[in-house]
Order: sequence, then structure tokens, then C-alpha cells
Amino acid sequence: MKRKLRMELKTKMTVLFLVMILVPMIFVILAFFSFGYHENIDVLRELTKEDIMLGAMINKRFMRYLIIAMMIILVMTSGLITAWINKDIYRPLKELSTAMQHIAEGDFEFRMTNMRQDEMGLLFENYEQMRLQLKENEEEKEQNEKKSKELVSNISHDLKTPITSIATSADIAAMEYEGDEWIANIQKQTARLTRLVGELVALSRMDEEIPFPEKSTFSLSDAAWETAEPFAVRAKAEGKTYCQNIEENLSFYGDRNSIQQLISILLDNAVKYTAAAGEIRLHIYRRRRRVCIEVANMCDLPCTVELERLFDRFYRVDEARSASTGGTGIGLAMAQAIVETHGGKIKAERTGEKLICFRVLMDSR
Repeated sequence: MKRKLRMELKTKMTVLFLVMILVPMIFVILAFFSFGYHENIDVLRELTKEDIMLGAMINKRFMRYLIIAMMIILVMTSGLITAWINKDIYRPLKELSTAMQHIAEGDFEFRMTNMRQDEMGLLFENYEQMRLQLKENEEEKEQNEKKSKELVSNISHDLKTPITSIATSADIAAMEYEGDEWIANIQKQTARLTRLVGELVALSRMDEEIPFPEKSTFSLSDAAWETAEPFAVRAKAEGKTYCQNIEENLSFYGDRNSIQQLISILLDNAVKYTAAAGEIRLHIYRRRRRVCIEVANMCDLPCTVELERLFDRFYRVDEARSASTGGTGIGLAMAQAIVETHGGKIKAERTGEKLICFRVLMDSR
């Protein structure tokens, strides 16, 4: 199907400019010849004489009709220009704005079907090329993410059996050669691998969007006390100050194991990265219809670090420090997944010079 040829905007603007000049001239000539022609001719003859008062010679009726004609010309010209601009500039730009809004919202299916043979048509074609390219990139990105998640899931499941075998062998060897540093190191590194694989399995479970097996109303206060106790002992053993404030009789509807895992991740992160003699705080309370879980700790986190990136998978602030502490960059990403699965939000913020607070808000229905 052939496209209908249209004038370019430059040509249209030129035509409008000529119309604004020629149309008034034509109306003046028509008015001159239509209303009091003979009298107007006499006026022109008299104007050729010297010392003639122009105002006294001009035909009053001709001037009246001329003014009316000029007003009509201005209205018609303004209407014509407005209609032309509205049709060829405003409407296409509005349509393009709507299309760009779809792109901003992640909808790459909205097409620009009104192809034209002018600058706007070229703009529409460029939009279509951009849309198709973005759509292709998004589909490729989704495929790569899917393959990556499948790879992580398969590897994590395949690693469970050999790591369990190594851990069992190390435990047996430790019983026979008690106090051996090499065996102790094997046990330590095996425990780290076991924790890493466990986090990968849990994270892949979140990616697959498998619903939690059991959601029910449980005592969040009891679950938090039970989860926090070993971390309190661990923090005090490492010379760190630990304090907690858990509201009593606090109930919550969700998966108990997942919520305990969330608290465990936040406390483990706090104890792990708090320097000696540093302070760790756990505060769980109800805020109207929501439950708030806050874990704050003192750490030397550089000011240049974007706190939002702490929840990115495999992101680690300091590779050297993470290697020494056993950080994998998965824990906080998994914590975010748990919170979002329960319809809540989690964020990190600086509440002091060296104090970082992780705040979780979830509906407590």
C-alpha cells in the first residue's frame, strides 16, 4: 500500500507565511473593487494632487468594510494556522508522548501505525526502530536471566551431595585426629560452602516463585526471641554490645521459617560486619497495622556506597573483607525476596556517623 504524499513541515510553514501576506492583499483589492469603486477611484486621483488631506478624502464606507474584512481575515488565518498546527504537530507529538509513556512503563508492544511522509513520519519511524530494538534487548535479557537462574539452581543442587559427603568425612576425621588444624580448616570451609549452597537453593526457590508451603498466624515475638538468642551469645563472645527490644504478644501471618530466616540474615550481617566493641540493636514492634523489624549496627561503610546496591545479588562492598568474613553477597538479596514475598518493603539507611539500619515493614494481618 502506497503512502499518501504529504507536504513537509518546512513547506507548510512557507505556505502559511505566503497566505498571511497574500490573503489580506487579495481581500483589500476585492473590497476596493466591490464597495464604492468609482468613489475610490476619485480618491486615488485626488491623492495624486499636492496638499491633500488623506483622512478627508478616504471613503468612509470603504474603510468600514475594509476593517470588517481585515477582522475576518485575521480570524480565518488564525483558525487555519491553529487547525494546521493541531493536526500536523500537536496531535502527532501527543501520540508520540503516549507511546514514550508506554516505553517508560516497560510496555514495548505499543506501535505507531500512523506513518506519514514528512518529518513527523520520520520521527515515528525512528520510534518504531527504537521500540523494536528495546523489545529485542528486553527479551534477550529475560532469556539470559532465566538461563542464569537455571544454572545457579542446577549447580546449587548438584553441589549439595558432594559437600555433604566432605562435611561428613571431615567430622569423622576430626573425631580421630582431634585438634588437627588442617581438618579444622576443612570443617570451617565446608560449613561456609554449605551455607552458600543453602542460600543459593533458597534464592532459586524465590526465583521460581514457589509459594511458601505453610502460611499461618504465629507469634512473631517468640520466633524472634528464638532466632536472636544465638546471635546475642555470638556478639557478646566477640566483645560486641548487643541489645534488643521485641514487643510482646506480637502476631504475624506468614511463613514462620522464612521470617526467622529473614531475622537471621539481618543479625548475621550485623554481627559479621560490626567491629570489636561495636553496637548491634534489634527492635521489633507494631506500627499501626504493620510490623516493623529494625536491625542496626556500627560499621565502617564508606560514604560512597549506594545503600540500595546492598540488596543486589552477589554485591560486596569490599572483596577482601568479604573473603575474611565469609560474605557471599546473597544474604541481603534473599532477605529482600522474603520481604517482598510477604508484601513488605525493606530499606537500608544511615542513622548516624557509623550506624547502618535495615528497616523492614510488613502488614501484620
